[in-house]
Amino acid sequence: SHMVDMEDVIADDFIYSPLAVNIICEIFNIGIETAVLYQRLLMRCLFDSLQPYIPLLILSGDDLFVADDSIMKKLSVSIATVSPVSGLIHCGLNIKQPAISIPTVGLEELLETNDLKEIVHVIEGALRTFKHEVESIKSAAVKVRPVI
Repeated sequence: SHMVDMEDVIADDFIYSPLAVNIICEIFNIGIETAVLYQRLLMRCLFDSLQPYIPLLILSGDDLFVADDSIMKKLSVSIATVSPVSGLIHCGLNIKQPAISIPTVGLEELLETNDLKEIVHVIEGALRTFKHEVESIKSAAVKVRPVI
């Protein structure tokens, strides 16, 4: 009942992870297309931060995968939607590998650590970059005058 991705609802997909980093963003006064653009920016920031540690990491749309012997293992879930006043973004990154019907992988395995502080440190770098980019976009949008 809480699923907003109608493709997943129709497919009756079950999304689960035994341990994950969940990132929730709310950006006010934007529509769905802008929310999706911010979602893609967030995923790009995460990709750029994780890729030095995970060379086989792939960003495809709004999802992160790891190529493993020609099998694409899913690392993330992500969705963007809107409320009456804001754009809402959720991204979940597996820490522990979920045992579900599709091939998945977790950061614990990829980063070869079960130290959550190390994993969170890498993710925080991506979030600082994302925050800076959002602030920069907002600043750039208000410093120009419209053309009539």
